[in-house]
Amino acid sequence: SNWLAECLKYMRDNDFTRIETKRAEEEAWRRLVLETASKKLFYEAETSSYTGSNVPGKHVELMAFSGGLPAYIKKCSEAADQGYRAFELS
Repeated sequence: SNWLAECLKYMRDNDFTRIETKRAEEEAWRRLVLETASKKLFYEAETSSYTGSNVPGKHVELMAFSGGLPAYIKKCSEAADQGYRAFELS
């Protein structure tokens, strides 16, 4: 599915013009990203552009979801199916 297009349509149909992730949901997503990444071999590399460890002094943390496309699509679908409750809409 095209999550972004469906989200924008939902916003238009419901007279919303802004969307922002709720803080608690953002933190839950971050924990999931880090938990998933911790199981990947590249996360253990001494220097990696995936984690920023190749830049001296930079905070080391993976930003991208590494759990695979099917799991990512499932999470996106869940957000839509729940009426985008993970987001502040205005």
